[in-house]
Amino acid sequence: MKVTVGPQGVIVCLVALFALIGFRRGTKRELVVLAGIALASLIANTQLEFLTVWVNRFYKIAMFVAKGGLSEDLGSVSLGSLEPLVQTNNDSTWLAVTAYAVIVILSYLVGQRGIKGSPARSERVLGGLIGGVNGFLINRFIYPRVFPVNRTHVAIMSGQVSDALTGNSLLPLVLVGLVMILVVYGVRGSSRSSGNG
Repeated sequence: MKVTVGPQGVIVCLVALFALIGFRRGTKRELVVLAGIALASLIANTQLEFLTVWVNRFYKIAMFVAKGGLSEDLGSVSLGSLEPLVQTNNDSTWLAVTAYAVIVILSYLVGQRGIKGSPARSERVLGGLIGGVNGFLINRFIYPRVFPVNRTHVAIMSGQVSDALTGNSLLPLVLVGLVMILVVYGVRGSSRSSGNG
């Protein structure tokens, strides 16, 4: 018997994996990652041209040095003759994915190293929820760029349904969810401190 899993199944499995990781790490660490995801999305979506210029500069300098540009024979290599690393739209896509991944991985490491102690059970449950959101946001950014597909566009008559299905309406929902998580976390923390005092 052959079992195949479609793209939605892969996304659900990855979100579940991130939820499990969030459950193990706790709320505070996962909130650090959520902030890292927001920063990574901002940089990868708005600062790609800036990144491209600097990546190409550093790449040319490294290739200049590697090909003997600092040796006594200066005539063999010229900095202007070197090809840039990022040239095509595909190169730009991979640069955006790489920048995004590096920032997200660094936020995982900062959360793991910066926040000491093991989380309580309620922090684990909330961490699992935030981890699932983190997994969804990471997949939403990376999956369409790494595995582009031809899409069929369907015209929907209702403006509200159309707005709900577009990517622009997801950000307010995520922000509302984040506020709700922070409120639950704050209420839980205040009830704990009032119970101790």
